[in-house]
Order: sequence, then C-alpha cells, then structure tokens
Amino acid sequence: MNNIYKRFSELKIDPKIEPMPVEEAEKDRVKNLRRKKKSTQPFIRNTFVAAAVLSFSVVTFSVSFPAIAAQLPIIGSVFSLFQEESQLVSDYGEYTTAIGMTKEDSGVEITITDAVYDGESVSISFTMESDRDLGENPILQGGLSIEEYEGHTPGNYMIEKVSDNQYAGVFITYLMTGSKPKDTIHVNWKGRELTIAEDLANYIEGDWEFDFELESLESETIQLSNLNVTDKGITVNVTKMTTTPVSNTIYLSNSTSQELKDKCDFVSLDFKVVDNLGNEYDVLNNGGFGTNSYNMSRRIMTPVFEPEATSIIITPVASAYNEGNSNKLELIEEFTLTPIEVQLEKK
Repeated sequence: MNNIYKRFSELKIDPKIEPMPVEEAEKDRVKNLRRKKKSTQPFIRNTFVAAAVLSFSVVTFSVSFPAIAAQLPIIGSVFSLFQEESQLVSDYGEYTTAIGMTKEDSGVEITITDAVYDGESVSISFTMESDRDLGENPILQGGLSIEEYEGHTPGNYMIEKVSDNQYAGVFITYLMTGSKPKDTIHVNWKGRELTIAEDLANYIEGDWEFDFELESLESETIQLSNLNVTDKGITVNVTKMTTTPVSNTIYLSNSTSQELKDKCDFVSLDFKVVDNLGNEYDVLNNGGFGTNSYNMSRRIMTPVFEPEATSIIITPVASAYNEGNSNKLELIEEFTLTPIEVQLEKK
C-alpha cells in the first residue's frame, strides 16, 4: 500500500496544457506540449475534439474489479488517485452520484463508478479492465451528449494504471456557453475506441455506451463589473463567478493591443489564484473560445475558498509565441500582469 501511495504522490502534470478550440496555432502548441510531457510524465491529459467529460467519484468497487479494490482499501475512490493534479479532484466526496454501470466489449470492461454535475461541468470517474496490456495511458475516444444542453467544450482526461491490465480514470467536460439546466440532466457517453498512447496506430474498437441521469448541485452566480487590468499590451476582465459546494468557476476575457500583436503570433494566458490570507489554490483551465488567441473568453475553476477569506487575487501570466521553423510555436516572452482583486460576498 505504501508503494501505491508513493506512486500517486509523485504524479505531476504540465499546467500549460489547456483545451482551447481556436486556431491551428493553438492546436500546434498543445501538441508540442503533450509531446514534451510524454517523455517526462507517468500519465497524460488528453483534449478530445468531441465533447469530453470529467469525472470524480467515490468508488465502491464491486466484484467486477476485485484486484483494484484490494489495492485501494484505504484510498476508497478513483478521484483521490489524482489529488496531486488538482485539489478539485479530491473535493467531490459526498456530492457524487453513484452510477455503477459496466459495459464489456472487445475484451475490455469499463465501469462508470460515479459522476457529478455542478451546473458548470460534468464529471465522470471510471475504471477499466482488459484481457491484454493497454500500455500506461489508454485513451478512450468517443462522444458525450446531454439531452438538455447543446454544445460542449473539450475537457480533461486523466488515467492511471493501477495494476496489470487495470486502470482508473477521470474525464471532464465543460459547459461553457448557453443556458445550463438547474435540475436533472440526461447524459449519454459513447465510448467507441481505445487508443494505445505509446502506439497511436494500435487501437481497439468497441461499444461502451452509457446513459444516466445527474442532479445539479446547488450553485450561486454573481456578476462582476469594473474588475479589469491593462498591462503590457493585454487587457483582462473578470466578468462573473459561480460557486458550488465543491468548486468556484471564474469567467474572464482578454484582448491584446495592436503593438503586442505586431510582436508575436500567439498569446496564451494562465492564472494564479490566492486569497487575502495567503492560501494558494489550484487552477484548472477550462479553455476558452474566440476569434483568435488575442481576443478570448475564458474560464477557470478552483477548489472552494477558505471560509475566512474575504477576497481573492487573480494574477494573469501571459506567454507570447512566434511561429518558428516547421510551423512550430516558439516561446519568446513570458510575463506577469498586474493582479486583480475580487471581493468575496459573505452570507
């Protein structure tokens, strides 16, 4: 058991990988970062072109996965395996909905253990058992649809090999725009192909389709105004924030001056979040949308803020790129912008 905990505590990610369905330059940047990450990290995070789903779960392993259950008697949940990647993953606890659905095809058995719908994203945790080795990072490809909601933003996919031919994973989709249902949603997840990350030409076709319902967690949204900063040729606005029992979702937008556009081909933004007490929070980029990287609407998520905190400070960190040889983006400058303070409403 100590060895398992040691493996999980050593898990790291590349925080610059962020799914943003914009121009080709962004896709190249993500591909380059993923290539770099594969050589140094024990597992991958994938961005799907189709709608993706995140999943956090309190897992009660049944007889379908006795080996995994034996290895995780204390950990007790799939999402806890990825707590080193983000505090968010370990905060779902009692708020998950037990699913417990299993589908087997082509020698691969996939079980959705639990899921969460917080009004801003859908989260699904799953386990996988195969009759053959699927490498370290099998990628489950497919499509997600929500009957009550049109359109999704690609999400985050994490998977960890926990034993021979056995895996546990978390899968995220973000509801970025449109009217978000406040009560029950009907989710359909179609898994159609398993790709071996170490050998992309090697894949397994199958039918792993799941239908289930999720009730929304309670949430509150506040509109924010006059919270912006213009610095070093970039303007960042904080427009609104949604709070739930498990997370905070912050909406932002950015625009770029012509002077900076003339200097670089692409601009990327990451964000750091701390509170007035000095607590630092993990930031999960939900990606964004816009006409190009210079003008984007963005969204980030953080864990629940400390109850004693009265404000948070958001610090944008910009990276400027130029297109180099072979159409690859090359980092030319990284700079920190002036922080933006957001007052927290106390009930």
